[in-house]
Amino acid sequence: MLTTFHTLFLREHNRIATQLRKLNPRWSGETLYQETRKIIGAVLQKITYTDWLPLLLGNEMSKVLPPYTSYDEDEDPRLSNVFTIAFRMGHTMVQPFIYRLANDFSPYSPEPVVPLHETFFASWRIVRQGNLYFSINYFSIITYFCHFAYYVEFIVFV
Repeated sequence: MLTTFHTLFLREHNRIATQLRKLNPRWSGETLYQETRKIIGAVLQKITYTDWLPLLLGNEMSKVLPPYTSYDEDEDPRLSNVFTIAFRMGHTMVQPFIYRLANDFSPYSPEPVVPLHETFFASWRIVRQGNLYFSINYFSIITYFCHFAYYVEFIVFV
C-alpha cells in the first residue's frame, strides 16, 4: 500500500514540476524541486487535516486540534514524539489482505487477494505482475488527484 501511495505522489510531484518548469524556465533544479515539494506537502496536509482526521476523530476533532487561525513563524515545525506515537495508530487500520484490482476493476488474476505479509519488501510484485492498485479504492485515488490537481493548478498556475 505504501508503495502505491509513494508512486502516486512521486508521479504527482513530477507532473507539477513539469508545469512549474514551463512557467519558470530560469529556475534551478533545486528551486524547482523545493517549490514542488511545498505543493506536495500542502496536498498531504489537506488530505490529513481536512479529509482523514475529521473522519477518524469525528466530533472530537475540535477538542483535539483547534481550528487554524494564522501562520505563526515562531511555531516549531518539527514533528513531536506525541505525533509519532499517535500516527502509529494508523498501522492498526491495515487489513490483513491486499485486495487487487485489474485495470477494468475486476479482481486481478492470478492473485486477486494476497496476504499482507507476502507483500512486505516485495516491490517486485508491481514490476513483475503489473498492477499498481493494491488495497486501495482506485476511484478514491482518482477523485483525490483530480480534486488536488485542480487546486494545485488553480493556486499555482492561474
